[in-house]
Amino acid sequence: MTKYAVARMNGRQPRFFSGRYYAHQAPALLPVTTGHPEKARSYDEEPVAKLVCSFLNLFAGASTHGKPWAVMPLPEARK
Repeated sequence: MTKYAVARMNGRQPRFFSGRYYAHQAPALLPVTTGHPEKARSYDEEPVAKLVCSFLNLFAGASTHGKPWAVMPLPEARK
């Protein structure tokens, strides 16, 4: 079964959404990212991952340096 993650590119390296936000940045939600796919928040269904991606893109569009988020399938070895 394929699992999906939400990620964006930082230079040439993908940064995966970990499922958490920085709490000390109060009016804006800043997502916590990781460079390791095994630590990324995974979703069983692609539509759910697309919904999270749309939510993160909404905030990325409001920031001055926002990079777009995308849905990526995770490697099959991940359970």
